[in-house]
Amino acid sequence: MTPAQAIAATRSVAPIWSAFPIADREAAARRFAEIVSKRRADWVAAICRETGKPRWESNTEVDSIIAKVAISIESRAARRSFSSHSESGITSGVRYKPLGVAIVLGPFNFPGHLPNGHVVPALLAGNCVVFKPSEHCPLVGELMNQCWHAAGIPFGTFNLVQGGRSVGEQLIADPRI
Repeated sequence: MTPAQAIAATRSVAPIWSAFPIADREAAARRFAEIVSKRRADWVAAICRETGKPRWESNTEVDSIIAKVAISIESRAARRSFSSHSESGITSGVRYKPLGVAIVLGPFNFPGHLPNGHVVPALLAGNCVVFKPSEHCPLVGELMNQCWHAAGIPFGTFNLVQGGRSVGEQLIADPRI
């Protein structure tokens, strides 16, 4: 899938995903964490192979991927959908709403944990994600893709694009983002 195709596909499903109740988005994120936990051996092997990290460090990264879901759900719950403050006769308000599509570019040194720190909050907020993992860690990117889709999110909510620098440049330069 090209960057342009991934963005188009993700944009087409964005209104559907953003309309999902937050409870359903949270349930999908929890399923993602459960699936990652069940596939721990695959994640550890991929991280070890693609980064050269020892098993203990790869296990720690998988723990962080799983923990990010609970942290993100708790953080999101701390922010209500609308809050207001009145002072001196002036009322101000904050409303959280999805923006559409987020691009997440993954690094090579923490190929699962660092991008997951952006993917989970984006999906919980009702945004869709186009993820480009490091070109040095394509298998970790594919595992993330598989786990999110196995969690039951609508097709196109999370799209994976593999490639190097030029792919990342195309993604961030696209005016639809």
